[in-house]
Amino acid sequence: MKMKHYLSAIALLSALSCNNSNSNTNGSTDSVQAAKDSNQAKMDSFKTTADTSKIAASVSDADAKFAVEAANAGMMEVELGKVAEQNSSSTDVKDFGAMMVRDHTKAGDQLKTIAMTKHITLPMGVSKDDQSKMGELKKKKGHDFDKAYMGMMVSGHKKVAAMFEDEIKKGSDTDIRDFATHTLDAIYTHLNSAKNIEAMVKK
Repeated sequence: MKMKHYLSAIALLSALSCNNSNSNTNGSTDSVQAAKDSNQAKMDSFKTTADTSKIAASVSDADAKFAVEAANAGMMEVELGKVAEQNSSSTDVKDFGAMMVRDHTKAGDQLKTIAMTKHITLPMGVSKDDQSKMGELKKKKGHDFDKAYMGMMVSGHKKVAAMFEDEIKKGSDTDIRDFATHTLDAIYTHLNSAKNIEAMVKK
């Protein structure tokens, strides 16, 4: 009995530690990595218990990682879209930024709903690497910002499109795979718009 209480205490402390690190968006903890660690712990726990509060059995490790990375990319697009509306000198870039805020907020809300039903932990903030990239971009204004921002949007949407396509082909969870399928069209619309605007601001 003492050993059982001891193990329960360890499990409780581990859960509290995970929650604290995942909510620390301003400290030294990377929110994206914290979310991945939390999901891995849930999946490991599911293998040894029938507790329905654990991550859904239909969710693979790849599904959980996709959800975390998709949430991270979406949050970055929303934040940079708001910056574009302020820092850009181009109406086209400002309008593109507004589209990023609108579309990625909607997709992010849909992903949050799915994650909640599957008990997947999503990051509370953008990863450290992406925070650094955004920090550099936020320093730019006017035409310099437009060129840098649109270049980032082209490369970023190419990367995200490939990630979504991979989830569609290999994903285990039907709901997460359907989310990727329905969102991919918007991602390609964004990519094509980004390419056209990038060509204009480079002139």
